Amino acid sequence: MTLLSGSDRAYVRDTAETSFSDTCNIFRNEPTEDGQGGFADEWSIVWAEVPCRFSLASNRTSAVGEGIVHVQQFRLSIAYDQEIRVGDRVQIPLNSAEEYEVSGVSANTFDTAKRATLIALI
Repeated sequence: MTLLSGSDRAYVRDTAETSFSDTCNIFRNEPTEDGQGGFADEWSIVWAEVPCRFSLASNRTSAVGEGIVHVQQFRLSIAYDQEIRVGDRVQIPLNSAEEYEVSGVSANTFDTAKRATLIALI
């Protein structure tokens, strides 16, 4: 049973998409043979200039062994029907020097937006 009618769901989707103030490129790894019996990572853009909203989700510091690790997780909101997978990489053009790896993907309860959890690649 759907809680929202088709027209209500379309309205909520359109409203959600108006909050997408950023754009991103989504990369996917397609390993290629390296000529030595193994494979090399080959990252290519599968979706370019995707409307999105990029924000910091959590910022924490943890003790690991004798060191300290600083972990930041980010949230990427995109259209409900935009394809994205765990393991994909995301580049936000405004921060083009930085790439992020998708560590989780979840759909909104009413299929109005999709959210991905990202971790910065250092």
